[in-house]
Amino acid sequence: TIKLLKFTEDAPQIFLRSLEAHLKPTVEYLRGLGVNRLGLVIERAPTLLGRSLDKLKSRIADLQGLGVKRFHRVIETAPAVLYIDIRPVVVYLQSLEVTRLGLVIERSPGLLTLSLEDNLKPKVAYLRGLGVKRFHRVIEITPSIFTLNLEHLKGTGAYFQGLGVTRLGRVIEGAPNILGLSLEGNLKPTVAYLQGLGVTRLGHVIDTAPQIIGLSLEQHLKPTVAYLQTLGIDHLDRFIETFPTVLSYNIEGRLKPAVALLARIRWDTIVLPEEFSRLLILNLRAVELIVETAEAMNRPVRSVREAKRVYSAIDRRAKRRVGRTLSGWLRDAPDEASRLTVEAEIRQLIRDYLDRVSTKPAVPPATHPPRERHRSANVP
Repeated sequence: TIKLLKFTEDAPQIFLRSLEAHLKPTVEYLRGLGVNRLGLVIERAPTLLGRSLDKLKSRIADLQGLGVKRFHRVIETAPAVLYIDIRPVVVYLQSLEVTRLGLVIERSPGLLTLSLEDNLKPKVAYLRGLGVKRFHRVIEITPSIFTLNLEHLKGTGAYFQGLGVTRLGRVIEGAPNILGLSLEGNLKPTVAYLQGLGVTRLGHVIDTAPQIIGLSLEQHLKPTVAYLQTLGIDHLDRFIETFPTVLSYNIEGRLKPAVALLARIRWDTIVLPEEFSRLLILNLRAVELIVETAEAMNRPVRSVREAKRVYSAIDRRAKRRVGRTLSGWLRDAPDEASRLTVEAEIRQLIRDYLDRVSTKPAVPPATHPPRERHRSANVP
């Protein structure tokens, strides 16, 4: 009853509309767009039913022109988008070089309902003061941070600066979602955990790998650290400070395969941090192809350094051949048959390279004429 009374107070003009000529066609049109939670939509924006159907269709056409496809998500999340003036915000976002507007609107429809002068511009000015330059990237990845309170953003920014983060603008560009994290519920517990491991250069860690600060402490960071500890890595705290990206990798999908590949290359199970980090930055499947092909040619790879040298050579050849990196070539294969074809071509590149290297004549050591012994002037 209370909701109905509020509804009648907010949009009394609806009761003047014809049920058959206006209300039912509007409801059916919204349903046709995939809007299922009509009751919630009307509660949030009762004036919506007072709009003419032609104006609603015109606004949908505007959104479609911006690249929006999931209209039901936009309407159910921010129904006011259908009747307020969204042009100032759209123009402003375009001035920040945001090109994927449809995706941005679908991810955070409420962005279009914000005040330009009282909300968006002050937030952009604050982030610009922190060093953020690529606003299009920040907005396209995590548009919802602009719906947060400005004081929240300032508090989070000050916290990172207090940890010694020196490139905060680049950190935000790399992982904008961290601005939306709770200080007490997310950031401080994660920082305390890393400090408990002996990590002291937290500013450097966040500058280098900002994404790890946004990972789940219980579901990701703790299990990852526990796995790394089973590898017997000496001074894990130093390893994390030197190569913090290791904490972002998936155990089953990345770390365990890298350890298995490392053991295959070195013929032992000792995990040396320097070799481990060097291997992790490469495409592991490409390294496997190198190791397998070299073994088949009876020229086994016996160090990560050697594997990386071959990898770099094949990567250059892949760029010349298909215009993509070795990793991109493997990743972009659309199906299993294409992947097998790509791998066969890569194996051939590896064979050709190893054959060429093995037949290349060795450079003889430099020879120098014997040095003439200098005799002292008073020696007869």
